[in-house]
Amino acid sequence: MKRSYLLLVIIVAFSCAQQTPEELLLATKDQINSSRSITYSSTSYWPDQIGYVDTVDYFLSIVKDESLLTGYSYIYLSEKYDAIYKNNELDVLEHIKQQAFNYSQKYLEHHPSEVATSRSGSYSPIKLATYDWTYLSDTIINKKRLISYINNDRDTFLTEYNLQVKLDLHLYINPSTKNIDQFERVLYHDGQLSQKIIVTYEDYNYNTLDDLAYSYPEDYATVEWGQTRLKILDAGDKAPDFMAISITGDTVSLADYRGQKLLLDFSTINCGYCKEALYHINQSENFADNITALYINPKDDQSRMTKYMKQVAIPFPVITGREDLGRAFGVNGYPTFFVINEEGIIEQVQQGFQKEFLEQFL
Repeated sequence: MKRSYLLLVIIVAFSCAQQTPEELLLATKDQINSSRSITYSSTSYWPDQIGYVDTVDYFLSIVKDESLLTGYSYIYLSEKYDAIYKNNELDVLEHIKQQAFNYSQKYLEHHPSEVATSRSGSYSPIKLATYDWTYLSDTIINKKRLISYINNDRDTFLTEYNLQVKLDLHLYINPSTKNIDQFERVLYHDGQLSQKIIVTYEDYNYNTLDDLAYSYPEDYATVEWGQTRLKILDAGDKAPDFMAISITGDTVSLADYRGQKLLLDFSTINCGYCKEALYHINQSENFADNITALYINPKDDQSRMTKYMKQVAIPFPVITGREDLGRAFGVNGYPTFFVINEEGIIEQVQQGFQKEFLEQFL
């Protein structure tokens, strides 16, 4: 009888000690929000537009500072590059180029997304702790019991594309440590999985840092970010002549289009707005009779473009892997469109996807 009573007491005590999912979420947020500093290692699994997964291992150190755009300074360390954000300035050190790009406080005030939308911004535990989460289920990942939560970030119908878009965010908390172990960003198009980004976290340490210190390599050249941007060609400029081989093996040159109006579409695979522009173009059966077009991808090679074109139709000749053409036209972002007249003079320049711009050709 005594054994039965003791067992009952243990079971009741254990049950009382268990936190509800809501209590666990609050405890996790409190642990993050009350900490002066946080360090952790992380791995992100980021599929691109054609299904290849970019896997990045990195280590992040964070120190709270409410005077900064993000609310904290950070040091991001990875194989390809390091990023240091302190005193409202951002330095990005690209190890292959051995260059340190400096984003000044003035620049970041006008372009806050440079620090807010990076892996250290959008997917940091500090940012995730600000979201509203709803308990979803208990689950097992890598033999660990985790509590999962969901946030429906978007669920809308895009009339212009006849497309239902749904974006769910998933959070996984380890109840034994009150740490965020995993985050997922899951995108659906018409109910079908379109992209799933996964970020895992481990090796947490709290309140071990008072400040951030980073040893800058002596042999890296420092470049002010504004100085690295190419000067884009403008209306009235003569278009640079070029010759290239299209993805079908045909020789293409600007001289071939003399006497015709030409639209150049500078785009890349891993660019959502580039894809939206192609979708919009493909809704029309033909371009206007008075203009032809070329698709130029300065970044991706032919094999990647071939795979991409099985998913997205490109209704005009495609040129790949020509970074020199991007530089010649001063392209700084994607998509960028140039309209060249019959004499080889640039008539219009459009940076970014705008339906109104494309409508004149459809």
